[in-house]
Amino acid sequence: MIEEYHNKKVYTIFLRSGDKIAGSTNNNAIFNINFPSFLPQDISMYKLRFFFSTTKGYYRDNTYGSTFIGFAAIKILCDIVKSNTTFDTTTNSSYIGLGIGLRDLGFINTNTYGVSTISASRTTNPPITIVSPKLNQINVQLINLSTNALLVDTLHDGSALLTDASGWVLTLELEPLY
Repeated sequence: MIEEYHNKKVYTIFLRSGDKIAGSTNNNAIFNINFPSFLPQDISMYKLRFFFSTTKGYYRDNTYGSTFIGFAAIKILCDIVKSNTTFDTTTNSSYIGLGIGLRDLGFINTNTYGVSTISASRTTNPPITIVSPKLNQINVQLINLSTNALLVDTLHDGSALLTDASGWVLTLELEPLY
């Protein structure tokens, strides 16, 4: 989708984990996106913002085996520029991820094993500047910051880990930098 804000075009891409073309799990999904087919070829840099939210899951902090695992935050990785460098516009340092998602505490009820989601609003993370993507596929990975491993959900009572994260949506907004 192409939108205009303040006389600037913004290219918006909507991804849903259920629409992945490869990757057997939601926490490591691959999508076909032919960026050169819709992004202007004369633009070399874009400001990238994103929104992310899982569907309802449990993500209960607990000791699994002999290891405590928390679910307060995740790192959202997306190889949107594969061979190019991306950098955080606030720190000017190299970075290959989109940013951080946080568990929404409003859904948690420790007495009834309530559900929770993990999300990042459009303003949670600073925008990153990327080189114009030239690839046809991207890989989105969800990494639990507590374990530095792929994110997985838990049973409702926190008694066991599952093998995958709940479903999710990711919106990418690419604003040309002229």
